[in-house]
Amino acid sequence: MVPVREHACFRPAAFIAAAIFLGHALQIRAGLYQPWAIVFLSLAVALVLAGMLLNNSRLAAYCGTGMLAAFLLAGLAWQWISLSTSPPLDNVTLASFGDYAPFLVGLFFLAAAIIGLANSSVRLNHAAFVLLLATYLFMGVWVIRTSVLRSPFHMPFIDVYVFQRDASDRLLQGGNPYDMTFEDIYLHKPGGGPVVYGDGLSKEGRVQFGFPYMPLSLFLELPGHLLGDHRYSQLAAMLLTALLLALANPGRIARLMAALLLLTPRGFYVLESSWSEPLVVLLLALTLFFACRVHRLLFVALGLLLAVKQYMILAVPCTLLLMPRPLGWRGILRLWLPAVAVAMLVSLPLMLWNFPAFWHSAAILQFHQPFRDDALSYLALVYRLTGWQPGTTVTLIAIFSAGLLVILRLRPSSPSFAAALAVVFLLFFAFNKQAFCNYYYFVIGAICCTAAMAPETETGKSPALPQPSVTTPT
Repeated sequence: MVPVREHACFRPAAFIAAAIFLGHALQIRAGLYQPWAIVFLSLAVALVLAGMLLNNSRLAAYCGTGMLAAFLLAGLAWQWISLSTSPPLDNVTLASFGDYAPFLVGLFFLAAAIIGLANSSVRLNHAAFVLLLATYLFMGVWVIRTSVLRSPFHMPFIDVYVFQRDASDRLLQGGNPYDMTFEDIYLHKPGGGPVVYGDGLSKEGRVQFGFPYMPLSLFLELPGHLLGDHRYSQLAAMLLTALLLALANPGRIARLMAALLLLTPRGFYVLESSWSEPLVVLLLALTLFFACRVHRLLFVALGLLLAVKQYMILAVPCTLLLMPRPLGWRGILRLWLPAVAVAMLVSLPLMLWNFPAFWHSAAILQFHQPFRDDALSYLALVYRLTGWQPGTTVTLIAIFSAGLLVILRLRPSSPSFAAALAVVFLLFFAFNKQAFCNYYYFVIGAICCTAAMAPETETGKSPALPQPSVTTPT
């Protein structure tokens, strides 16, 4: 068990502000490049780095639980205003004001839930959190149904939806989702295909690859697909993430952080577009929950987390923060080997079915993704200002710098693991050739997990509840 330093409260405060600013950066142009979006992205990066480098006792004197709660409520109010002043759907334009009625009713109950979470009464706080989850479920179902019923294409106009829908059908019919092809829907949008897929990846109206994600993400989508739309799985993931954060570290701050994640302005856009990042955030929250409450099953959640998305390979070094000190190979292997076994168990059946097809669709394809000048990244900024297209060297430097920072500044604990992921992936995406709303949604999720798992106390000293443990499975 790692002792909590008395000045440990500044980092959650800085991370909370970063989540709010990053959410606003995505809100400006739905996660695409825009000068003001770059400004707010830069504020988020600066705050995360400040939380890592300037975590001193003088700053922490202003960062007790009361201040954090007030800050969170202000952020929730800002997010609520953003939700209420922008269209709830990005791919569908509704005909009349009455068509928005269910969403407006949801906004009313969200406001009531926020007011309840602001109350110090434990019973009222719990009731408000239940109201928050129920309202978000109602609004999420409305987003899913409306994005299909009111769309001229009878679906969200995004290829991710097609990939997950058709791959789910293929798997349920006994076929291999990695040796199939998909319709290139962007041929209906002038200029869309070459930008999205690059040279040679779209021929005769079909994209030349199969399911481009990991097997576990497809397995997790299947329950929703069987209910009529795979996005029901993603909506369930959002709600379960909020619940796990509230259960892992009971207290008002954790519930407020769960609310901040749910109400991030582009959360419904992520759901509408059927991106799989809510599943990644869920497995991160599950990993933290097991680290705190069910130590012996930590390797299960960690293995699932590492297997759900290709970029999670970058999280492997960060897992050292889930291990007690002093580090030794025996302790490392006691966590890594079972976690890798779990990852292989859920991945190998589909991987080995047709390994060349899997390798082409889920691995090699990632290296053929084109540079996007509409990405919310500093590489796109440099390209727009100078005409020079930076290479992957810049991305590698960003990853190395982030990894070095978290190793030098963080002590092993569950919040430190989440903080490490937030720092590494924020810099990774900010200096990448492709960086969009879904990627940063995961970063916001990691930031919220970091702050939610921080010890809740008025002074920043050790909390009454046990600090999240770093015990490895036995």
